Formats: sequence, structure tokens, C-alpha cells
Amino acid sequence: PGGAGAVGDTVVDALVASGLVESRNAARRAVADGAASVNGEKVTDPERVLTQEDFLHGSTALLRRGKKALAALRLG
Repeated sequence: PGGAGAVGDTVVDALVASGLVESRNAARRAVADGAASVNGEKVTDPERVLTQEDFLHGSTALLRRGKKALAALRLG
């Protein structure tokens, strides 16, 4: 799975755009449960905003929900 995201998007929006969750509410639950991470760093704030540093090599951020669900979010 994967999708397009932008600097300034929230982690909740990024999880939905990448297809890891079906809704914003499911994304908020994943963050609250400690099941969401960006580039291997656990996310605890659903309002966390993606920065340019989150996009590896300036183009891709790795999102994870749980242990096995992984997606690449492309800058675009």
C-alpha cells in the first residue's frame, strides 16, 4: 500500500491516504493504541504534523500500523 502526502499533513490524514486504515476515526484509534509509527518512531499525538524531515531522501515516509501493516507515503 501507499499513497501521496504532503508536508503539513497530520499523521491521521497520512494513515488514511496510505490505505493503512479506512477512516480518520480508525487512524485516531491506532494512534491512541500505540499502533502507529512514522519511520519507526511511535506516534502518540494524533495531531502530529509531518515535516520535511519525516520524508526520507526528501520523497518517502514509511508508515506502519501494528506489526505487519506497512505503507510508503510519497511526497506529492
